[in-house]
Amino acid sequence: MSFPRFGSLDGGLQSPSPATLPQPPKFTGLPPEPTKHFIYCVSVVAKAEYATMRDRIIFSSLFLRGPALDWFMALLARNANVYLPVENARRARHEHRLDVDRADTFGLTTLPFVLPELTAYSAFLDALLAAFPDRR
Repeated sequence: MSFPRFGSLDGGLQSPSPATLPQPPKFTGLPPEPTKHFIYCVSVVAKAEYATMRDRIIFSSLFLRGPALDWFMALLARNANVYLPVENARRARHEHRLDVDRADTFGLTTLPFVLPELTAYSAFLDALLAAFPDRR
């Protein structure tokens, strides 16, 4: 099975070789779905197939649905709201302002990840588990 190419998300990321690992399950975060099981399944494939933290996070997000996907999109929007004002201020000094006030103007996955939850794969998985704890 081949996993998706991310070239359109970040300007030419290397596509993985065909995987021999099973595809992770979809995850909504709704009970009784076990979060730890999803994290285990998705992280095994992500760590085996993708070298960078960013690629692993984007790959893992492809299996999120419903409330879990809403959580991830809110995390990306929060990241943009942190990144854009800083980048606008930096560019304003050089007269190359982005002139962006709303995060949804950009493709959120194309912005640099600056939040701790998006800069380390383990922090991303910890944040996912904190947002959707197993209820057993």
